[in-house]
Amino acid sequence: MTRLLSVHEYTLLALFTAFQSFAGLVLLNPAGHWLTRHVHEWHDSRALLHHHSLLNRFVGVGAALTGLACGFWFVGVGHGTVTQAVAAGGALFVAVWFSTYAMSSAMVLNALGYRHVSVIWQIAMAWLPLGFSIVFAVQQPDAVTWLAGQAVGSGLASLVVRLGLTRLLREQTEKTPSAFYLDAAYWRYALPLAALTSMMWLYGNGYRFVLERAWDATTLGLFLLALSIPAQMTAVMESVVMQYAYPYYFRRIAGSADVELQVEATSSMTNALLPLYWVWGGFLCLAAPQVLYLIAAPQYHGAVQWLNAGTLLEVARLSANAWTLTAQARKDFRPLVVPAALGALGSLAAAIITYRAGGSPWFFAGGLLLAAALQSILSIHRARGMLPIRLSTKRAAFAGAVLLGALFLSFPLQTNRGVASSLAIILLAAGVTGWVAFQHLRSAVFFHALLRQKLS
Repeated sequence: MTRLLSVHEYTLLALFTAFQSFAGLVLLNPAGHWLTRHVHEWHDSRALLHHHSLLNRFVGVGAALTGLACGFWFVGVGHGTVTQAVAAGGALFVAVWFSTYAMSSAMVLNALGYRHVSVIWQIAMAWLPLGFSIVFAVQQPDAVTWLAGQAVGSGLASLVVRLGLTRLLREQTEKTPSAFYLDAAYWRYALPLAALTSMMWLYGNGYRFVLERAWDATTLGLFLLALSIPAQMTAVMESVVMQYAYPYYFRRIAGSADVELQVEATSSMTNALLPLYWVWGGFLCLAAPQVLYLIAAPQYHGAVQWLNAGTLLEVARLSANAWTLTAQARKDFRPLVVPAALGALGSLAAAIITYRAGGSPWFFAGGLLLAAALQSILSIHRARGMLPIRLSTKRAAFAGAVLLGALFLSFPLQTNRGVASSLAIILLAAGVTGWVAFQHLRSAVFFHALLRQKLS
């Protein structure tokens, strides 16, 4: 992307991505979480395909609204013509709708133990959109054509996934259940979650539309890339964790109202994930600058100065996520809305002050980190009120020491010393932190007990 698109077009694409994130976090995330939470129950009652089909319709409406909003914004701020706005909004609509359907289908099969099929489909869903985006951008290197490639690739992947899902899950039910979005329990679950995720969107994306006016496109693009690289690397790790471990967790608590069982399962997950996430943060501190030098075009290398800020933001988010599984266990996200609102308001306040005062990216990064820390601390405090998680302080303290050591060591290693040095640093960081993570998970008896669950 950085070799095909100018910094200005990369920044415009990042703003398109903010709309895509809005659709995912605010409109679609609650329904997807509801499916994840009940996938085993619906599979047991032979109604999973029915609910999944309803989810697809729900997603289509949300994707259409997002595409429409994107088109109006594109014209309203003067980024292009009406024709380009229609193309951008339409591409966003198709990309969001089909990619969400394909990913939810892969999640369903992974949760039920069809891991090999799920992995193959997700590889296809990664490479098809990327391939089409590259082909299109070579012909016309701008953000709209890149987004159009995502739409075409996602559409093809979705068609294949649809055929495979119905073949593997030939379900029938004597009585067709009502739509999940007609169930009052769904809205009691979904509305607080939508409020929570809307605050998450404001925290992670809302500031882009403020800083677009404060900084030039190059500065904003480099800053967004600095936050994006740790986030994208973390998405890889988090995807592995969620697809490997979460199905066992949800299977364990499926259909159960036993609080002690929920405490046991959630404590097992939190004690496994929190140290793992902090060790991962240590790896990011050392490896992210080298990844930037290896994969990004030279004109983007200035983003290295803000990479540690991006890493610490991911650590704060992951730390809260490890604790707030309690909300999933209790099916109640209301206690987490206030911390998310605090983070969102802090992020927007930092952006507005930066805009008014002509502040630098360093100034805004400090405000964003402060907002992230406050949100994470308050989220953990409220999560502890939902379930009494039993935390292993010894494991957490050791992982925290690894993170701090890597953070201090990262500063002298941020200079570009060439391909060989970058690869050596990445491999060394992966070896050390990987060994620590392996020893942690290998000795986590509580986690191994959770993994003995049968998925279907």
